[in-house]
Amino acid sequence: MRRRRKTRIRDRLVWPAVAAGSALAAGAATRAVMRAGWRVVKREKLPDDPARARMPWGEALAWAVGTGALAAGARLAAERGAAAGWKRATGARPPRR
Repeated sequence: MRRRRKTRIRDRLVWPAVAAGSALAAGAATRAVMRAGWRVVKREKLPDDPARARMPWGEALAWAVGTGALAAGARLAAERGAAAGWKRATGARPPRR
């Protein structure tokens, strides 16, 4: 019983680090994909600040929608991938939050 309790405590401490690491990787990948996609579609470098007044509204909204959709999808994929890896490594589902 005591060993199982220690394992649960350890898992509750380690799992957030695993999930955060996968989220950071997903965020970096999202940024890279958005920048590359912008260069391909617009044939120009991404502006330093998409919220600046000189950027047309349509482009600013396209950037916001694209970033939001990609970020949400990447976060979901990262969380599910981390959970699958956790289950493969430990034989149990990740601890609840």
